[in-house]
Amino acid sequence: MIALALNLVFLAGVAIVVPWTAAAVAAWLVSAAVLAAALLVHPNLLRFGVDAPVVVAWSLVIFFPTHSPFPPLSAAERAFHEAIHRVSAGARSGYHANTLTAQREALVAELKVLDPPDERWRLVQRAQLLDLSADPPQVGVGDATHRLVTWPWRVALDQRIVPVRLRLDDAIRARRLRRHPLPGFDEMTTVLRYDHYFLRNLTARFADLRQRDGGLHRWRDEAAALLSLGGAVPPPTASCERLRDLVLEIHGLELKAAIADLSAEELDRLAIAADQAQAAWVELEAREANWRAAR
Repeated sequence: MIALALNLVFLAGVAIVVPWTAAAVAAWLVSAAVLAAALLVHPNLLRFGVDAPVVVAWSLVIFFPTHSPFPPLSAAERAFHEAIHRVSAGARSGYHANTLTAQREALVAELKVLDPPDERWRLVQRAQLLDLSADPPQVGVGDATHRLVTWPWRVALDQRIVPVRLRLDDAIRARRLRRHPLPGFDEMTTVLRYDHYFLRNLTARFADLRQRDGGLHRWRDEAAALLSLGGAVPPPTASCERLRDLVLEIHGLELKAAIADLSAEELDRLAIAADQAQAAWVELEAREANWRAAR
């Protein structure tokens, strides 16, 4: 019984610490099967012949994650992630030191020379460039909180994690959400992260362009870049996708109206889409409030 208990504690510890990539899950299942088989065949064999190699192997994975045979990020992705983190941290420290204006050109140049390892990381790069090109540059603090990079960055980091682990983490955050009256990104569920840290920020950025001197006509290229990013970044659920599509349709028609007159049909569609988006947002907020109260 002691050997069985130690077996279960060890496997549970590995499951908690090691990222759940598909390869890691497969290796964990094989380890569990081997340990169980050894325990059934001969308990002493578990202690002396099988457990040591398994424990050593998983210990190497835990304590040397950059050399893991099943890392959550490839070497190229890890290097790109570190570069994005360096630029992001540099922009934030520059904001606090009131030196970001002088640093911005160098930070943008550093971003542009990066070669993203895949399309998800390319979206991270695009979002970070749009954040730095905003006025003021959006770094996530102070008067610059309409940052877009946070959500696509999380999507890129999680792309190798198996869906069941992502859903489990989401369920845990949901149960803990009530304890946080003002939850941040780390405390929010996936839907709330997308809503509060991407879609609402995208809408706020578009509204800012509308109110700037010259309006959307003058800033149409930046507005188009915002809409392009909004359409490319994947939403987490079908309901989020529907809301995203409505928001992009509204802003697309507003951008078109700033350049040319809308037809009567387009004006009608703009009004309908605005009502539908508002209703979808109200529904999302009500579901969030009821869901948090129930916990």
